[in-house]
Amino acid sequence: MPVAQTVHPYTIEDITHDPINDAITVTFKGGTHPVTRERVVFEYVETYSVNESFAFRCDESEGGSYLVFYGYLGVERKNGTDYMRLLHYDGTTHGSMPCIYPDVIIHSRGSIPPAEP
Repeated sequence: MPVAQTVHPYTIEDITHDPINDAITVTFKGGTHPVTRERVVFEYVETYSVNESFAFRCDESEGGSYLVFYGYLGVERKNGTDYMRLLHYDGTTHGSMPCIYPDVIIHSRGSIPPAEP
């Protein structure tokens, strides 16, 4: 996606790029709890460096919770436009995990191993 484009999947309100540090600042905002359908009110802002990942969605179920992640891979220029490289992946837990925001975002922060050439 072009760096200047605003992204709004699920809990992400905005992503901005800092070209000096090659980092992104993500603003998360509340949503609706996937099981109880109650409105979850929160706002959380965090900065991520290249090769860091974070969950932006969590859905609870009895068999295991479903999480959706982004991994920030940096910016790449193509045809004069800077594109934010975000790795999108998902996963499930063994057994139920509570989807409490912003806790699930805070505790999901991780590292992506650099790709081998």
